Amino acid sequence: MSDDDPDAGRNAETVGELRTLIEAIERLQENKAEIADMIAERFAEAKSRGFDVKALRRAIKRRGMTDAQRSAADDLDDLAEFYSEIMAGQATFAGEWPTQRRRRAERDA
Repeated sequence: MSDDDPDAGRNAETVGELRTLIEAIERLQENKAEIADMIAERFAEAKSRGFDVKALRRAIKRRGMTDAQRSAADDLDDLAEFYSEIMAGQATFAGEWPTQRRRRAERDA
């Protein structure tokens, strides 16, 4: 770059902005890794106290869902259960779908 280059100042500013963004992202990634370690420690603590970590993760995930998302997840779980019942010979496609059973039970409760 020469002193006669009018873009030199703008290029230096752009490089500075890029460096700032990259460094900020790197700091956030470090923080993310530290938080992930703290979360892993909490799960290890839960496991040591006898809690099922898989179930705990699922409960946490469900708490973050909207009612519609939870309902869709329940429907998918019901369908998977229904397929398992069919494969085990405990149900047929002519029967009541698990989603229908669950909704009827919720309505009657």
